[in-house]
Amino acid sequence: MGVYIITMGSWLIGESEILQFITRNTYYVTRIPLLAILVCPISINLYIKETITIKKKLSVNIIATLTVINALICWLLEFFSILSITDLLIVSLGLISLTCIHYVAIFFIEAIVYKNERAQKEFMAISIFLVFLLIEIALFYINGQKKNSYFMLIGMSIYIVLMIYFQVDDYRKIKEIIKEKTFYEKMAYTDALTGAHNRARYNEHMKSIDNFEGITILQADTDRLKYINDNFSHFHGDQAIVQTYKVLNKHLENIAQVYRIGGDEFSAILQNVDREEINKIINQIRQDSEIINAKSEYDFSISIGVAEFDSAIDKNIYFTAIRADQQMYENKKRHRNTKPQKFPATNLDL
Repeated sequence: MGVYIITMGSWLIGESEILQFITRNTYYVTRIPLLAILVCPISINLYIKETITIKKKLSVNIIATLTVINALICWLLEFFSILSITDLLIVSLGLISLTCIHYVAIFFIEAIVYKNERAQKEFMAISIFLVFLLIEIALFYINGQKKNSYFMLIGMSIYIVLMIYFQVDDYRKIKEIIKEKTFYEKMAYTDALTGAHNRARYNEHMKSIDNFEGITILQADTDRLKYINDNFSHFHGDQAIVQTYKVLNKHLENIAQVYRIGGDEFSAILQNVDREEINKIINQIRQDSEIINAKSEYDFSISIGVAEFDSAIDKNIYFTAIRADQQMYENKKRHRNTKPQKFPATNLDL
């Protein structure tokens, strides 16, 4: 589209005599419109190929090839002072006419027959130009072929402005589509309650790991969730799950993503993290959990299990995750024979 606009714009500036105010170089003033005429069909055919999805592009390729050959021949003949570009202008104009007829025909078919919205806009713009072109031709013959008017240039100017507007509008729509796609993709891979990555994203991450060496799986679980739900309401149960995620993410976000893989279960995939560093993080998580517990209406704590991939016992990374899960449940057993310390006032007699 950019090449197309530049080419047509160069021809417009040259024909409208604006170029002489930009440069005093006579060669440029006289040659730029001629060069634009030579390459104009090339840019138009490239634009057709990029803009309209047509099954058979043979005709477009043939016209574009003929135009390239014509441009090369004209440049070579002028370079070797055999003929000037103006001497072969009739051939170039013929190719432009052929290109324009082909252009209008394709966009007419796409707009009318196939109801192509983009082609309908394009056809409207070219139709405006053709109306001004017909006026130009009519006045040329009415005036006895003595002088040209500026109707064709006006039509071309309107056409270029409309094309730029359509392109900007298309760009805006593409941005909206990308924005919507990003939003729905985020919705598909984000847990609504916590904002963590969900099970689907976790599964993708696990499948994408092709080298298991150095991978450590951390599994975490909110303790006594049933007790919280039964005695303090599901609202407080959800609150406990969110608190679990916040504590985990606070200490893991710089080295790993935290995934909510189940109701109150979370997982993190760590790569090349020293076990001493992991133990330090686990202690920090437990310290923060104790602070939250001291302030909460209910007992709050997090059970954690960690396992590093070991090729001697793990067939793949999923076996590592199972070992981390088993360690986490071993950790949870500390609550098995103990009673919660906090209950609502109505449950004090229990």
